[in-house]
Amino acid sequence: MQKQISNRQLENYAFSQFAGAVDSFDPDSFDPDNFDEDEDYGFKGKKKPGIGTKVVRSQFASFNITIQNESATLSLTAELFNALNSFLVAQNSTYANGVVTYVPSGGIVAADGAPVCGFTKDGSVIVTGSSGSHDLTISCEEIAYAALLESSKIRPFVVEKMRMSFTTAGQIDNKVTYFSKSWLGGVKENNISPRQFFKPDQFQTLIVDVPVNLPIDGETGVKIIIKPSETLRINFIVMLYEKTNF
Repeated sequence: MQKQISNRQLENYAFSQFAGAVDSFDPDSFDPDNFDEDEDYGFKGKKKPGIGTKVVRSQFASFNITIQNESATLSLTAELFNALNSFLVAQNSTYANGVVTYVPSGGIVAADGAPVCGFTKDGSVIVTGSSGSHDLTISCEEIAYAALLESSKIRPFVVEKMRMSFTTAGQIDNKVTYFSKSWLGGVKENNISPRQFFKPDQFQTLIVDVPVNLPIDGETGVKIIIKPSETLRINFIVMLYEKTNF
């Protein structure tokens, strides 16, 4: 019988192998082969059958997210997922690296001397600078990013690989930070270095496959510093996801 995976179980799996570690990502503990969909995710004896939903193991599920930094001078931090604590929900200056402050809005409006962020009419994220220029955009190819973000609150999934396509080689050195922030304010994070998965003899010099095990739900996300004038495309390959059980 299929079972439902709770957000807490996913979080437990994500961080159980390096509890208490900060900035100490161990790629071995994110080996896709060590994920067992029949394990209990740390809740021994408390597994429950799915009620209204089921967990699907997939070999083909994926989606593509494109992040573009149109600023010619500023490195900006892009945040993905983390729907309950997103900078789109509440002001968070972290994602500007102290250079500008992102101010949430119900939608993109004319610049009034301060940057704003929000969703465009097609569901992409856009951040404008004080001049009204579009400094940072986040979009999803298969579905509106706004819909993907909203779905992640109630339909968790597990990413087993990120295929990252870069504009410049320098962006490969920027770490990917996987983090969790609970509704009580607890924060955990670990870093992934795309560079460590780059093979010197590979034919495609601006594409890196990063094997991971990243459970994503409303309290977890990914953040990446994007260099000026850089476009980063990430193909997220999903190994498990939750769906409505018809």
